[in-house]
Amino acid sequence: MGQVWDILDVDGMRLVGGSMKLGEFFWEGDFWHVEALRVPASDLKIDELLRGPVNPQRASLLFRLSVELFDAIVTEVFDDNQEISDNYPFLCLAVTCKIALSHTRKRILECHRRTYSPLALHRLICLGEYTRVLPQGMLNADEIQEILEFCEKQRERYGPEECAPPGQVDLSSFAREYYLECREGLREYRRRSKADELSPMDASLLAAVASGYFPKDQPWALCNVTNREYIREAAAVDLCRGLPVPKDTMDPPELWHFILATICWSQDSSIALQTSKKDAKKLAQGRWAGGRLAIVLQDRMDEEAGSGPAWTDVTDEVGALVKRLWKRYCREA
Repeated sequence: MGQVWDILDVDGMRLVGGSMKLGEFFWEGDFWHVEALRVPASDLKIDELLRGPVNPQRASLLFRLSVELFDAIVTEVFDDNQEISDNYPFLCLAVTCKIALSHTRKRILECHRRTYSPLALHRLICLGEYTRVLPQGMLNADEIQEILEFCEKQRERYGPEECAPPGQVDLSSFAREYYLECREGLREYRRRSKADELSPMDASLLAAVASGYFPKDQPWALCNVTNREYIREAAAVDLCRGLPVPKDTMDPPELWHFILATICWSQDSSIALQTSKKDAKKLAQGRWAGGRLAIVLQDRMDEEAGSGPAWTDVTDEVGALVKRLWKRYCREA
């Protein structure tokens, strides 16, 4: 029959894709998973708005308060659980003047990250349902104990024949029971905002602060901060340029396929893809399975990971695997 694979966001306890045989969805195009990993560089845009002289705000008692008191007021109008576009009162305060924008800068950047990159630095894994041994160190002791207790209750309810043996961690069954399903994306469609009623100039300023900033003139990298390896996005695209396309409705591999080629995990190599046994095992034992991933400006990788050993560029190695899988798929299609 072959096993079913689920794409899991372990930190967010969300099931974000899959739930089919790997070969049934591996070559599907993707957009939202990649963009949910991309960390905005909004500080560059906000700092550009803050350049130049700052006019004194002597008439405003609010801006004469200490930063600590100002932040306490901001806390009352800022909702940490909402996306940036829903914090309308907070945004209006932030764009009042440069002092306000400077004082609210940190909160804006935190909200941008939560809004635009909800998967960044989360443990990501495409898990085969036959898996009982997870990547070493992926879960902490408390998480393992919670799953083991769940498995024990499952054995009591359904019998030992239908469940994982004692001591084995069945994350797949646990996720299907408790994880939130988010297959279509993590952001909801937004109702008409009050910002739509502003003048064009004010709305433009508000949008500049509210929207994430993703520079197109700087190189981006998909990085795994757990093992300090990375894939250059532009190079990954170049590696796949010119590959044959078997059907008019399909596109060649893209960055998403590089991600998927590194995060799969199972002791069983049944992947429902025509390939060599060596590549099937390499795919099923993904080098980044359960790692913390993010797409960042390449010169900011250390900001995400902190200090540590030198980074290793695995673009060509992962690209070679993706190309072999794709060429075999094209022959079989």
